[in-house]
Amino acid sequence: MPRASDSKTNSLPTNSSQNKVNGKTESKPWWEGLAAIAQAVVAVVTVGLLIVNIFQMRATKEASDTAEKAFRITKQHTEDTDEAIIQVRGEPDVASNVERITLSDGGKMSAHKVKAHVVITKNSLPNNEQIAVLGTIDIYQDELRISYPITKEIAITGMEKADWDRVQQIQEAVVAHVTGQYDNGFDDLREISYCQDFMMQLPHPGNFPFIKLGVLVDCDGLSAYMRREAEIQKQAVKSPR
Repeated sequence: MPRASDSKTNSLPTNSSQNKVNGKTESKPWWEGLAAIAQAVVAVVTVGLLIVNIFQMRATKEASDTAEKAFRITKQHTEDTDEAIIQVRGEPDVASNVERITLSDGGKMSAHKVKAHVVITKNSLPNNEQIAVLGTIDIYQDELRISYPITKEIAITGMEKADWDRVQQIQEAVVAHVTGQYDNGFDDLREISYCQDFMMQLPHPGNFPFIKLGVLVDCDGLSAYMRREAEIQKQAVKSPR
C-alpha cells in the first residue's frame, strides 16, 4: 500500500501557475487592446481639434482686425472728405461801432454743439500788443447746418474818433479773437481758432483811387504783412509817380 507522502495530485494547474511554470506572461483579452487603441485615437483627435480651434481663433481674430482696420480707414477717409468745417469771418462796421462775427459750415456735414468765445480788442501796431478789450460774446448752437450761417454783432465800446484816427494812421488795429470747438458730424471734436486784425493799408503805387483801404490780416501773418508793406512804401518813395 503506497505511503501518503508519495501520493500525487491529479488536478490540472491553473493558468497563473502554468504561466509561472513556463515563464510566460498572461496574454490580455483582445478587447482591452482595442480600448487602448481607441483611447489613443481619441487623444490624437482631441489634440488635432485643439490645434484646428487655435488656428480658427487666430484666423477669426485676424479677420476681425482686418475688418476693423478697413472700417477705420473708410471712416477716416469719409470724415476727411465730408466732415463739418467751421469757418469764421469778422467784419468791423466803423460807422456803427460794431463787429460782425459770422460762423459758417464749409464742409458736407452739419456741425453740432458749436461753442465759440469772441473777444474784440484794440491792439498797437506793429507789435500787435493788446491795449484794451472792446467787447466779448459767447456763441452756442446745437446744430450749424450748411448754408445757414450764424452772424452775431458785438458792440465795440470805448472806440472814439481819436481811436479810429489812430487806426487810420496805422498805429492801432481792431482785433477779433474767436476760440471754441464743435462736433464735426462724426463724433469727433474740432477746434475753432481765429485771430484777425482790422487795420488800414497805405495806398500802393499805381492804385486808384489813391486812398487808404481797410484790410483784414491774420494775426499769424501780421509781421510778414507789415514788412511787405514797408518795403512797398520804400519802393514808392524811390520811384515817385
